[in-house]
Amino acid sequence: KSSIHAEECAIKFCQENDKRNRYQIIISKYNKEGYHIPKMSCRFCCNLAARLHYQKRIFTIDEKGTLISSISDNPEYPLSHKIKNGL
Repeated sequence: KSSIHAEECAIKFCQENDKRNRYQIIISKYNKEGYHIPKMSCRFCCNLAARLHYQKRIFTIDEKGTLISSISDNPEYPLSHKIKNGL
């Protein structure tokens, strides 16, 4: 089974609660040492963000602690898609 990604949950929350479209979505991930590492959105989440006009509102935190866009030009497929299709 595929899972629900953080971007999906955050976009749903914003659609229900952010009436003025001011919220920013920050996706974060930590390494074993406890430092932030960038978490780029998968292909599915990038397409979802573009379709719902959230592509300029989803960010991640890099190793230096600055916000960068989580949407990339060439996103990877989600892990569930890779497993299902043997990629």
